[in-house]
Amino acid sequence: MLGAETNIGKTAVLTNMALDVLDTNPNVSVMYFSLDDSRKSTSYRFLSIMTQLSINDTHKQQTDPAKAKILNDGRAKLLGLARSKRLLVKDTSEICTADQLKAEIQGFTDKSKLVVFIDGLYNLEVGDGFGGSIREANIERARLVKQLVDIYHIPVLTTGELRKKTKEEGKDKALRSMI
Repeated sequence: MLGAETNIGKTAVLTNMALDVLDTNPNVSVMYFSLDDSRKSTSYRFLSIMTQLSINDTHKQQTDPAKAKILNDGRAKLLGLARSKRLLVKDTSEICTADQLKAEIQGFTDKSKLVVFIDGLYNLEVGDGFGGSIREANIERARLVKQLVDIYHIPVLTTGELRKKTKEEGKDKALRSMI
């Protein structure tokens, strides 16, 4: 679990790790669940990393022949990973609940060659039985990740937002007794 505040670079780290896993393990497949960004946005991020071009450059037609070749080669490689089912990218239009995520993983044929990445774990819906308690919902998300690892014997890497402390929370306060 990689936790940090908003806009720190969690997604950048996770996408780089996913591509590194694919590059260094030719028999491994990656399921990448983006619960923060669209599949299109995540794909452009992958393409940017693979080509070393800016994300903005990956969105537009290149007039520079050298950049155009780099971009076309990167697209071909990314499409090859997707077509061979070595890189499966899903977003919240397809996966938004814990049950849907489990079903996707369960449906993957060879789990011995699977690595799962979940970007934005705290956006995953885990059920309504928590009485509105963020803490209890987060415990259920952690339990889900442990369950995936224990049942399928797969690595699961994930990111999560740490909420910023308010000005009041940052101050030292006397402990309140809990009754």
